Amino acid sequence: MDAPPPSSQPEPTPHLGELVARYYDELRAIAASKRLRMNFRESSPTSIVAGSAVRILDQRTMPQGKEHFLAIATTIMSRYVLDELRKRRAAKRNGNAGEYRPRDDGSAAHVREDPESIMNALSTLSEIYPRQAEALSLHAVCDVPAQQIAQLLGVSVPTVERDLRFARAWLLGRAAQGGVT
Repeated sequence: MDAPPPSSQPEPTPHLGELVARYYDELRAIAASKRLRMNFRESSPTSIVAGSAVRILDQRTMPQGKEHFLAIATTIMSRYVLDELRKRRAAKRNGNAGEYRPRDDGSAAHVREDPESIMNALSTLSEIYPRQAEALSLHAVCDVPAQQIAQLLGVSVPTVERDLRFARAWLLGRAAQGGVT
């Protein structure tokens, strides 16, 4: 008996739900980090992953590997936490969520203290410079090395390095201007 011939069909891409299940422990670790960085101690990492899961499953972009999936999931979890923080801030201030005012000293330090400003700046960067924003997300959030980023984005390693320098400089420039409006 001969073995069946190997299929010339490519491996099927796992469904996003399968990826969430496969990388659940890593998603929880990322959520725990987000929880601390964004001062969102009211919710557990498990509830952050659960709350973000619907948004992750609604993604139209199929990830190109583990790092890309984790980068997408991290961005979604950050947005989920920001939405929850906005809701709580609005409830605390009787529906007036716009009362936060960053410091006026022009320093970049206040951007680190305000996760909403960071996410707004990254969102603006991704609208204007999508490749640079993707490279920065993969590198800064998921700790993906420049060589792997280059493969994922289909560019050279020097291009990734230039993109990372550019994205950092752009974000620092926005921070020096007082954040994103």
